[in-house]
Amino acid sequence: MAEQWTGESKGNMLGFKIFEFTIKNFGIRTAYSVLFFVALYYFLFSFQSSKQLYFYFRSIRKLSFIKSLRSIYLNYFVFGQTLIDRYAIPMGMQNQFSFNFFQNKIIKKTQENGKGGVMISAHIGNFEITGHFLNKSLKNPMNMVTLDTGDDVLEAFLDDEVSAKKIKLIKIKKGSIGHMIEISAAIRKNEMVCFTGDRHMGGKTYRANFLGKPAQFPAGVFDIASKLKVPVLFVFAMKDSATHYEFSCHEASGVGLKPEEILKDYINIVEKKLNDYPSQWFNYYQFWEK
Repeated sequence: MAEQWTGESKGNMLGFKIFEFTIKNFGIRTAYSVLFFVALYYFLFSFQSSKQLYFYFRSIRKLSFIKSLRSIYLNYFVFGQTLIDRYAIPMGMQNQFSFNFFQNKIIKKTQENGKGGVMISAHIGNFEITGHFLNKSLKNPMNMVTLDTGDDVLEAFLDDEVSAKKIKLIKIKKGSIGHMIEISAAIRKNEMVCFTGDRHMGGKTYRANFLGKPAQFPAGVFDIASKLKVPVLFVFAMKDSATHYEFSCHEASGVGLKPEEILKDYINIVEKKLNDYPSQWFNYYQFWEK
């Protein structure tokens, strides 16, 4: 059986504060150097997440034992870099990074339709900074839909440090339909609504093969995307090198597709991204059914 995500993420407030001090006083690359030790700590002592990563690299990616261990360490290291970038870029340090934007014309076309649109990303690369850079090319605000899990360490840190937020958050609370009202209102105002489609916390799911093995995906994301009858886009920001990102946007194969059809399109794109960037898989729980 596959597990459901518990709502907890890596990182704590003390860790973010340490990196904040390092970035402000010594620069981003010095902050990256600290990750050699941080990644080693997680590699040695974060048994549960390392166990799931080992399954991913050994059973899904078919790497050797040694290469799987090396990839686990690399995964922690790159994930640490994305956390640093997630803090540094909204703080005005984006000039220290370079970006390639592929298929940005898809977003422009979606906006010109005047009907709003749905974006679906995944916990690969650095999807959080996608909103920051998309916001510059969007006419209207971007709405990011997140689960209200109570595990808001990074969000609280950024709220404390970043005074001007350009992205609106729509939080899903158990037992409430408030998020649906907010999503519908955003679409009516020709705004983009962004989800991630690769984590569920129980409830209805869709079962589908992903990288060769069955896994469960949150049904709500794909049900909403189908019911809204607006363009569905898949967006990703993959870390191509230390300070370079590749941003890409892809269209679903149609408007008003069935949820399962949207999920199929989504899986095809995510698989291609992970084949290009196998180390940037950041779901630290048992994602696949065993």
